Amino acid sequence: MKKEWPDKESINHFFNNYLSPLRALVSFYRQALGAQPFSLKGLGERTGRPACPVSRRISPEYSNCRLPKNEIKARSAFTLIELLIVIVIFSVIIGFTFTNLFGKRQSTDLSSAKQQIAALLREAQSRAANQDNGENWGVYFGNPTSSASFYSLYSSSSYSQSAVMESYRLPTTVRYSAPTSSASIDINFSQIFGLPSQATTVIIYIISNASESSSIAIATSGAITY
Repeated sequence: MKKEWPDKESINHFFNNYLSPLRALVSFYRQALGAQPFSLKGLGERTGRPACPVSRRISPEYSNCRLPKNEIKARSAFTLIELLIVIVIFSVIIGFTFTNLFGKRQSTDLSSAKQQIAALLREAQSRAANQDNGENWGVYFGNPTSSASFYSLYSSSSYSQSAVMESYRLPTTVRYSAPTSSASIDINFSQIFGLPSQATTVIIYIISNASESSSIAIATSGAITY
């Protein structure tokens, strides 16, 4: 039995009704990626597509031509370089943001510790002036090497563990520079007048940036400033 080949009209009907939607979809996808419009011209040719002229490769007229392998590789490498550049930029932005946020947290810790220390000193002074418990009141600042730096509110004429009413630790990002390491400062306020036992200054700083510090000064007049 002789095999009948489809006529030209049948072939055109097949391409128009079945491949045209596919061609439109592929063309839209390629245009969205910035590629040249898709064409079915030359589809099924055994000889392949002709090479693109070097000077006309960006022209729509040569959208169906064949690029040399070395240029295809070069274009792929350029895309990879672009991706790497984007990754590096994002890494720099994320690192910069993290550094800023961490630095802001440290500054907040320093400011908060300074205000809490000043508030505790004023509380001790007020309680001593009011003769609460019939005792002097004071604040003890400890800077041990084996544990976290701390400050304690106590009710007595001198510091002792049994007289401690409240105790607080400095934030992990903050340390004392006065008192120095392994030393301490004991501020005791007298009854009625609320005068301190000594005029001194407590200094705290950010561990990762010693140049950023805060001072809380206690004057002989009883003034507390920071």
